[in-house]
Amino acid sequence: MNLSSFRWVLNLSIPFILYSCSTPEVKEPEVMGPPAVDSVAIKAAIQHERDSTYIAFFLQQYIEDLVADGEGMIRGERLFSDAVLPVFYDSFGFELIWDDSLKLGRALKALSNAHLDGLDAEDYHLQAIVDLLSQNSEDYEIRAGIDLLITDGLIRFGTQLLNGKTDARNLEPTLTFEERLLSEDMMHQMAQDLKVGNVSDIITRMRPRSRYYAAMMKGLAHYQMLADSGGWRPIALSVQKIEPGDTIADLISIRERMRLEGDLAEEDAQVTDSLAQFYDLALLKAVEHFQVRHGLNPDGVIGKGTMAAMNTSAQEKVDLLKINMERLRWIHPDLDANFVLVNIAGFDLRLVLNDSLAWQTRVVTGKVATATPVFKDEIQYIEFNPYWTVPFSISNDEILPILKKNPDYLRTNDMELLSMSGDLVASKNVDFNSYRGKMPFMLRQGPGDGNALGRVKFLFPNKFSIYLHDTPSKSLFSREERAFSHGCIRVADPMTLAEKLLADQGITRTQIDSIVGAKANKRITLNQKVPILIMYSTAFADGSTIYFYKDIYKRDEAIRKTLDL
Repeated sequence: MNLSSFRWVLNLSIPFILYSCSTPEVKEPEVMGPPAVDSVAIKAAIQHERDSTYIAFFLQQYIEDLVADGEGMIRGERLFSDAVLPVFYDSFGFELIWDDSLKLGRALKALSNAHLDGLDAEDYHLQAIVDLLSQNSEDYEIRAGIDLLITDGLIRFGTQLLNGKTDARNLEPTLTFEERLLSEDMMHQMAQDLKVGNVSDIITRMRPRSRYYAAMMKGLAHYQMLADSGGWRPIALSVQKIEPGDTIADLISIRERMRLEGDLAEEDAQVTDSLAQFYDLALLKAVEHFQVRHGLNPDGVIGKGTMAAMNTSAQEKVDLLKINMERLRWIHPDLDANFVLVNIAGFDLRLVLNDSLAWQTRVVTGKVATATPVFKDEIQYIEFNPYWTVPFSISNDEILPILKKNPDYLRTNDMELLSMSGDLVASKNVDFNSYRGKMPFMLRQGPGDGNALGRVKFLFPNKFSIYLHDTPSKSLFSREERAFSHGCIRVADPMTLAEKLLADQGITRTQIDSIVGAKANKRITLNQKVPILIMYSTAFADGSTIYFYKDIYKRDEAIRKTLDL
């Protein structure tokens, strides 16, 4: 950096006081002499002043370069926080923030622990900082550069915790992504934390507050430890399948697999070789638990699907947790203590009350071609014995071809033909064969046992026209993969969900059954709207249980590439 334009002037004046002595005959009062000059302190003060001036110069030069083109560089490392760094260092009077060894140690520890969030410390200049720290500590330019790299690294780490490392708009197009910028209050709080070195508080404040994110951090640490220790070898069965009660040598390896991931307790794993080959009750419970965690039907049968899940490597599970922690950073589910959570990939619905899992049920979600979107909203009302207004994509693409062959289809399925203004139209007067691709009518199915929405639906008005609902087709809930709908979410036990959501309004299950039994359409508005989060997560954690699901929509790979996994 060119210093020819730099002017530094320091003036130091030290007063000297002369004293004269009086004659011996006159005794003057004793007067204290001038204090001794502390030359060491003066030199230290001069050195500090010189250091501060040079440091301020280099800090200002680096920041001016950053503001000028938005890409300030320090020894090959690009600075990213062009909007924040100038504000911070101006508020600090262009002094070093990390000159104190204790604060410096805390900052380096925070950056080096980025892996706990599934992120890479090298994105935050860690190696460059370490390299510069090993160089001449008296070099003002290096000291200023180290300070800026640390601050920039922490800011970038924090903002990626707030919003994710990748661009959610490209990778999850249905999500209404609201980028969380560093507000004035947040920046003020961050500056206060930086002054006293509360680095961990900065990171904690920006990290998603979701209980699920915290559980996934623990899960990531567990699987990273397994991967670092070598993970496990793939297992090849010598038979097609193994059932409870079988005795086979393959079970020795399977028992160890169940122990490694924590599905089988240590004491149940410590058995003799002869007992280890027997499929006993303890191993059955472990296998069923493993199957539940991997989205498989918990039948205890060890076959093709269960073995495929067992042979997924520890490193792959580490990567899946990193991918899905990134998804959680996008949606940042800072929800209330009460909410409904639907995981599309897991085909399940969770009702959380008082920040604890209160109830869970299976769901059917959208087919690949009609994928259920990812978004957040609020459940506003519940409709019993609902009408079903058939979407045009279904009425024109699926039902119109049927009507051309069977005009009686509407009657047998309790459907009405409506004009676009909502008036009833007599279907016997309509020649469906005259329409190609589209017909100028709406179809509506009345309440009843055959209604596609079943006996209840849960509405949260949204641009996707997505809602939760019952269904007369219950058989699909027994399948492992349940992506069969046109996008809406079918609930296996919707009446229990209705009961729980209406409990605080004094509406009992008996009353609900009575309403349904009356077969008349009835809508009940919730006194308190209930947040609902519809997410797509192929790895998920709740408490100490870590789940892994199939990537039914094939979305993981794009995130994997962007995260460089």
